[in-house]
Amino acid sequence: MEIVETIGFTYEGISNIEKMMIESYKNAMVKSKYKDQNYNTTLDVPEVTTHVVKNKGAYDNYYTDDWTTRNFVAQALTYSSPHRYFKRTGNVLNGNDGSFLYFTDQIDIYEAGMVSMEHFKFAEVAAWQSYVSSLGLYFLGTAASTMGGSDGWVGALSQIANTVGILGAYTSGAYATKDRVNFSKQTQQALSNAQTVLVYGAWNSDTFGSVVGF
Repeated sequence: MEIVETIGFTYEGISNIEKMMIESYKNAMVKSKYKDQNYNTTLDVPEVTTHVVKNKGAYDNYYTDDWTTRNFVAQALTYSSPHRYFKRTGNVLNGNDGSFLYFTDQIDIYEAGMVSMEHFKFAEVAAWQSYVSSLGLYFLGTAASTMGGSDGWVGALSQIANTVGILGAYTSGAYATKDRVNFSKQTQQALSNAQTVLVYGAWNSDTFGSVVGF
């Protein structure tokens, strides 16, 4: 299955929709022109298939869902290997609808949180997410969190009072605000949920492995 990088409709899908609209318009114009005459106004319009692939996510935590074939790709950060991602491929119709739906819901929340963190400030957000992806430990005073990754970030924020300070340690003091801390916790909790269902959910007739990523 081809993986496309765009979010939402693919270029191919939009092009096919445009072609279909043009053909429908031609058909309507011919029927209008000859509506009072005994002409056969049936056009030999070729069948147009609109192929749409839904894509969402950020920083190599993502999914794709082919609405024609229902083939999917689901990918999320691993628990134990820095910058390595669990990857599962299969078909939604093979009894994977429940687990895949929950995974997509969590990745949607993850993406929305990243947008709310002002993703266009790429250097700030990427530096922080890269540290999360490295599964690095979080230093809380003189001790370090026993977990890295998404769970480690959520755990660290729940253990200290100065949450703005911990975000500022991985971005900058100017960037770190309480709102962005809240969004960062939201994104990593959603990513943790996505990891859990990707590994332990009910999946059938699929392929599971890991790849190196962001």
